[in-house]
This record gives sequence, C-alpha cells and structure tokens, in this order.
Amino acid sequence: TSLKYLLQSLTETKQALPEKTRADIAASYQRAICQHLAHQVDRALSRCSESTELHAVGGVAANTEVRATLTAIASTHALRARFPIDRRSCTDNGAMIAAAGYFLSQERPKIVDQNFETMATISLEKTLGVISDERSVMVSS
Repeated sequence: TSLKYLLQSLTETKQALPEKTRADIAASYQRAICQHLAHQVDRALSRCSESTELHAVGGVAANTEVRATLTAIASTHALRARFPIDRRSCTDNGAMIAAAGYFLSQERPKIVDQNFETMATISLEKTLGVISDERSVMVSS
C-alpha cells in the first residue's frame, strides 16, 4: 500500500520525471507486485496439496511477468499453470467470473448444489484474489 501511495504522489507532482526514472519505477512496481503475488500463491498452494493446476484469470493474467512468476511457482509445486490463450480474454468482469463458475460446475457438479455462507476476513483493497478448490488454485485480479 505504501508503494501505491508513493507512486500516486509522484504522478501528482508538477515536475516531469525522466523517461529512465519512470521506466525504473514501473519495473520496480511490477516486480514488487509479482513478488507479493508469488508469496500469496505459494502459501495458497502449500495449503491445497491436492491441487493439480494453477489458473490465472482476469486482468492479472495478461501481464507477461505475472505469467512467468506464476508458472515458476506452479512448477515448484509440480503443477501446470494455465492462462487464457488470447490476452483479450484477460478482463475483470462478471462474464469472466460467470464463465469460470460455469466450467467449474461442469467439472464438479456437486459443488453447485452446496449451500455456503461467505464473510470477508480482509478488505479487497488489501489483498489479491486467490481462489482454490481441491484440485486447482485460481488467481484473479
């Protein structure tokens, strides 16, 4: 969060930053996000020992560095990393979530009829989405 506020304050200054500085900041920000995501996904996969695949969907799945990071994490857990083939499919919207639910219901129909309660334990602003079932972990932005 502090990195986000630092970047926000830099964009609000009237002084233009040199192109190299802007590129360095962007690369550093991307690396920090990838490291955080790798840590969170690694923790999730450690808790889901029966997982066989790691699925990345949403806007996060369009980023080349994120894909490489998640592929490496999946590999350390002997899992297959899966991403949308067409990056135009990497969008953050209800249709993407509905499609993921549809395919999950086709693969595991008993899950659809289960009742469950939900309760947020941490705000969306403080975490990246990691969803898992017995066989796969899905990362979404």
